Amino acid sequence: MAHPVPFTFSQGLPAGSIGPVPESELTPSFGYRGTRFATGAIRFHDEARVTQYSHSINLNAQTSYKGWFFEAGVISTLGRQAPFAGVDINQIRVADFPKLAQGVSELTLRPWQQFTGSAPTVTVDNPNWGLSNAWLGTFKVEKRYSNGLGVSVAYTYTAWIDNIPTVGNTASGDNDGVQDIYNRAGERSRSTMTIPHRLVLAPIWDLPFGRGRHWGRQWHPVLNAVAGGWQVATIGTLRAGSPFGVDVLNGARTLLLDSSGRTLRPNLVSSELLSARKGQPLQSGNRGLEWLNPAAFAAPAPFTLGNASRTLPGVYGPGSKQFDLMVAKNFQVRENWRAQFRWEMFNFTNTPAFDLPAQTVGTGAFGWVTSAGARRIMQLGMKLYW
Repeated sequence: MAHPVPFTFSQGLPAGSIGPVPESELTPSFGYRGTRFATGAIRFHDEARVTQYSHSINLNAQTSYKGWFFEAGVISTLGRQAPFAGVDINQIRVADFPKLAQGVSELTLRPWQQFTGSAPTVTVDNPNWGLSNAWLGTFKVEKRYSNGLGVSVAYTYTAWIDNIPTVGNTASGDNDGVQDIYNRAGERSRSTMTIPHRLVLAPIWDLPFGRGRHWGRQWHPVLNAVAGGWQVATIGTLRAGSPFGVDVLNGARTLLLDSSGRTLRPNLVSSELLSARKGQPLQSGNRGLEWLNPAAFAAPAPFTLGNASRTLPGVYGPGSKQFDLMVAKNFQVRENWRAQFRWEMFNFTNTPAFDLPAQTVGTGAFGWVTSAGARRIMQLGMKLYW
């Protein structure tokens, strides 16, 4: 219960401040302007909300030839009724934008005007508006471990379309929420979860030196302890970048006079969305890499929506390359006892993994890649087998 008199916590809560709301006031007008419990933020679950479901398809063909194993397959997951994040449905309709331009109060143009504040939010939690179509093509070649050598190579191609924004998730490159809840078909685009190409290489090799191996079968125990029993393995992962979307800095507030927090996307004024020097160091004296072409993006005219899709067509973020290396030395202590010393290096080439470029039109760094992750990590270990 609201209390008009300021107080400090040392005084304790005012009497009745956390008491139950009288049933006589739990009417359909609860929370409206002019009532004791007026509010500007409403959240609810849709009573018609249904359970999400998906269809899965998995088709694989396998064969082997002279110690080599081959596999090709198609995998698909078709998601339906997938949940969005919470969405404010108290948006002004596009057809009413001209009235905003004429100075009509935005409050009078919202579907729900009875709550407090100039931009009261009516948020439906996790509405089942989501559609997701993911298709993966896979190919794998494997040489089963034999004679001290094993190799595995796996490639995956992904095509993924959905209409589900991940609001606030700049890591996935989709920090632009729903632009127009009355046109949810306009949210359909390539998913930010798409990794169009991914290649994994995983060889393991017992070096052919030492007792029981091709060279050094009769080595002296001291020489064998130093130069024999070595093993090398690596896992290399090469992946293409993922799609991402862009928005306009304070666009809805400044260009639509809509303070509800909706997203405004830019207009695409050129088909050359990528910089001609994509991936090259900035020439402005700032640290970073060029990626997008700022001249291809423009803020839309006042009281209009941008024509950019949720993720940019034909545009991907930086890919990544990582190789992890393991060097091991095996010691045969006794017939049933074996020790292994391991030196493991993650990202042993120390190759940076660049983050997505800045995605907000109107900021000074728009289109630049200014940060990166990944670093070399090494660890030593000892294993004992018996």
